[in-house]
Amino acid sequence: MIIRPDIPDYSIEITKTEGDEYHYHLRALINGLNLENDYLVFDRPQQFMKKLRALETSRSGRAELRGTEDFSLSFEGDGGSGALWIQLSLQKHFSVFKDRDGRARPGTASLEGGFSVSGEDILKIGRFRI
Repeated sequence: MIIRPDIPDYSIEITKTEGDEYHYHLRALINGLNLENDYLVFDRPQQFMKKLRALETSRSGRAELRGTEDFSLSFEGDGGSGALWIQLSLQKHFSVFKDRDGRARPGTASLEGGFSVSGEDILKIGRFRI
C-alpha cells in the first residue's frame, strides 16, 4: 500500500516483509520527517480491511489498524468532499550501546501526524491487501 496525497513531503508505504507471513515494513513521511519500522505485526488486519472497504464506499465511520510497537493507522471521512483523513502513529524501539561499559540503553523514535487524501485516490488505497 502506498498512500501519497497531492502535497509533497507526505506519504505512507506498507510492504510485506519478504519470506515472512506476519511482519510488515512501514515507511512514513510526515511533513518531511521520515521514520521506518521493518518489523511490525498487525492486530486483526482482515477486520481492518473490511472496515476500510466499507469506509471507501460510504465515506463515513472509521477504520483503524493497530500493531506492535504502539503502531496505529486510521482512516475517517474528511468533510463532505469524499476525502479521507489519514492519521498515523509509528514508533521504533532500539538499543544504544555505550562504549565504556558495554551496557545497552533503550531508545525510541516516533512519528505522529496525518493528512487528507482526495476521493479520487481512495480507490488506490482500497486495492491493498494485507
